[in-house]
Amino acid sequence: MEKQFWITLFTDEGDNTLKSITDTFLSQEINIQQMSAKESLIPSLMQYDILVNLNPSAIKALQKGLSKLNTVHKALSYEPKEKSSSNTREKIKVALKAVVRKKQMIPMLSAS
Repeated sequence: MEKQFWITLFTDEGDNTLKSITDTFLSQEINIQQMSAKESLIPSLMQYDILVNLNPSAIKALQKGLSKLNTVHKALSYEPKEKSSSNTREKIKVALKAVVRKKQMIPMLSAS
């Protein structure tokens, strides 16, 4: 049985980012019910919030597919009732910190 889920993505800004994201949903035949984009708390990172109806067993596969995109640094999922909870806000903060650490490591790795 399908349920509503919010997917939150943290991505680099880029011309093809939105296309890549929507192509992933299309390839898995998932309809996007609602979508918003804004700059995240970290400058140069975008935050996409996407509402979908999806079978709970398929949510992890969708997150995995989205995480494989070059511009997506982190993909989180949660139910609508959890969207404004302190636990979800904490998950988002932890995800942002991980993205910042990852982005700081990229110049060091490419210099090696």
